[in-house]
Amino acid sequence: MGHVRKLLTAALLFVAAVASAQSVDVTFVNRTGATIFFLYASRTDADSWGNDLLGSTVLPDGGIFRARIRGRGPLDVLAVDANDNEFIVWEWDPGPERRIVITTNDYAGSRPRGSDVGAISWISIVNDTNYDIEAIIVAPSGAEDWEEGQRFLRRGEFLFDGEDFIAEVDVERFDTVVYDVLLIDVDGDSYIKWDINFELQTEVIFTLDDLVW
Repeated sequence: MGHVRKLLTAALLFVAAVASAQSVDVTFVNRTGATIFFLYASRTDADSWGNDLLGSTVLPDGGIFRARIRGRGPLDVLAVDANDNEFIVWEWDPGPERRIVITTNDYAGSRPRGSDVGAISWISIVNDTNYDIEAIIVAPSGAEDWEEGQRFLRRGEFLFDGEDFIAEVDVERFDTVVYDVLLIDVDGDSYIKWDINFELQTEVIFTLDDLVW
């Protein structure tokens, strides 16, 4: 029995070591002169920013925030203040220090709106459905098929209940500012919001009222 216990302990330690090796603890320091309301860090080769790291908190100027980021390698970091000003650091290598200072030098302008030709427009999707979401699709309003839209969340990625996700949409490709948004949960149920105008809204909150029966 002692040998079994030792083997089980060794297996658990191995799993923990693997999980640790596949993530990195990062310290974010805000030196932008503004309070940060949204903070994102994604692998440089990712196709979306992923979930907001701050959640219901904010990062005041001069403040420090620590988060564990999955995976290894360079990161792209996006911070957004109350006035929708963006501060972006591209291809940041955590290195041994694992500390990034976001300053006014990283200012990238205000978030582009949907009417800007050639721009990437965005919407913050909040999951308040009580279920975890495994697929997000944003399609031009009136499209005949959801496949005509832009799909978010890769296999194994989820928008957990209570979290939000920034979906960045190529409006040059779709040539419109009005979109329908579809969420699919882990049980295969669908939630839809129709005719979201990206010029007028920056956030949509999905609840059980949006469930498609």
